[in-house]
Amino acid sequence: MRIYLVRHGQTVVSRDKKEAWESYGLFGPPLSNAAIEKSHELSAHFGVLGIDVESEVAATSEYLRARQTAEYAGFTSVENPLLNEVKTTDSHQSRAMLKEGKVPEEAEAAARALLRDMPAERIWFTHGLIIAGLLYLTGQTKSQDLEPPFATIITIDV
Repeated sequence: MRIYLVRHGQTVVSRDKKEAWESYGLFGPPLSNAAIEKSHELSAHFGVLGIDVESEVAATSEYLRARQTAEYAGFTSVENPLLNEVKTTDSHQSRAMLKEGKVPEEAEAAARALLRDMPAERIWFTHGLIIAGLLYLTGQTKSQDLEPPFATIITIDV
């Protein structure tokens, strides 16, 4: 089965600004204006792949940035907590690991759980560590850096 993974768009608050980030609550801040624009562009990219966003339902994490990315791309969506962001003890260390082609244990475990209980939808709007874990477990890594850019479509076969 072919799955289309999309990393959410960038938010209005930098991830490094912990207090500002936390002020938005559990599911985080909204997308930036640039990310909204980029999310709109995803619709055309899906069209090139033969996917009509108006007739597809996408699965999203519960986080606002993933839901908004799907919405602005034109999808109707359903939330799936298995697509939620992976919490690690040190986000800076996790990013460094991804750049070296390694995946944090937490990301690998979350990806395993997702593969055991996959959403019925073939389009998943999720987070970087989930995508890295899925790429790693399915052996579909294309480069040493496993962290995908924001609002990018990645296809995997599972």
